[in-house]
Amino acid sequence: MILVLSLLTYVAVGAWSELAIEPLQAKLQQPGAPQPEPSQPTPSAPPPAEPSPPQPSWPQPSQPAPSPLPGQAEPSQPAPGPAQQAVVGPTPSLPVGYTIGASDVLAITVWDQADLGGRFVVDGDGTFMFPYIGRVKAGGLRLQELETELKRRLKEGYFKDPQLTVVVEQYQSQRLYIVGEVRNPGTYPLTGNMTLIEAVARAGSTLPTASYEALVVRNPNGKKAEGPVLPDEAGGGNVVRVNLKALQSGAPDENVQLRNGDTIFVPRAETVYVFGQVNSPGSYAITQGTTVLQALSLAGGVTDRGATGRIKIMRIVDGEEAEVSAELTDAVQAGDTIIVPERFF
Repeated sequence: MILVLSLLTYVAVGAWSELAIEPLQAKLQQPGAPQPEPSQPTPSAPPPAEPSPPQPSWPQPSQPAPSPLPGQAEPSQPAPGPAQQAVVGPTPSLPVGYTIGASDVLAITVWDQADLGGRFVVDGDGTFMFPYIGRVKAGGLRLQELETELKRRLKEGYFKDPQLTVVVEQYQSQRLYIVGEVRNPGTYPLTGNMTLIEAVARAGSTLPTASYEALVVRNPNGKKAEGPVLPDEAGGGNVVRVNLKALQSGAPDENVQLRNGDTIFVPRAETVYVFGQVNSPGSYAITQGTTVLQALSLAGGVTDRGATGRIKIMRIVDGEEAEVSAELTDAVQAGDTIIVPERFF
């Protein structure tokens, strides 16, 4: 009897364990329940870790940037700066302020009708022919004024809202003359609001023999010049003197605004001759007020055998050559010959 009861108990416990294990296995097989295998989807963590490399690569441009741009703290500020200069500088100064004249070559672009645009030469009477509207008066107008006139006439029965631009392709009507101690003297077109420094640059800059002063000769009474006008041919009120040394140093007041028919005259520099006990004897350009000491400095200074206490100047006085004793602080004159003698011991 005891044996039978033990056998029944064993069978009942085995059946219960099977019933309990089956749902447990079913639970373990569900996708939400896995513990060891979901722990392996941690490789899914590397995929989010892979997008992270692009993130460092995106800020990386900003990392080298601070080294060259520590002073330019905000890159947005330097970028608009040059852009504004490129747009604002040329637009008002060169095209807008220019007055159209005869022989100028205009480039006109009509944005919604490309076949209307092209190159147009202004005739001697200041007009040119334009499609549909015929002869247009351009002489004496600024570029914006001509654009407005063309738009107005194109609206009269041809186009609803024409958009166009006018630029000067070749400047032929206004000229200036550059003569004297420059590399390429001659006649040059006056383009836009040209200044003295631009004109001298076009002439190839000044020669080593040039003076430190340039003379801008205006046309007397606004008359049209047929050629260069030298300073002695114009009244004193029509000559503007410019200090080229100050201009090269960036003085804005010396950068004269040029006009049609102006003559830029760069005279030869006044010179003195330095000989004797100096390191580099020869001829040297001087300015007004140059002293003996400054002239000696131009010649490389006095040698160790030079006697600075017995310097002599050979000067033309009343048409005759005269010998003048000089101190280091004395001013020299154009054409002087400075002689530094040798010491006695």
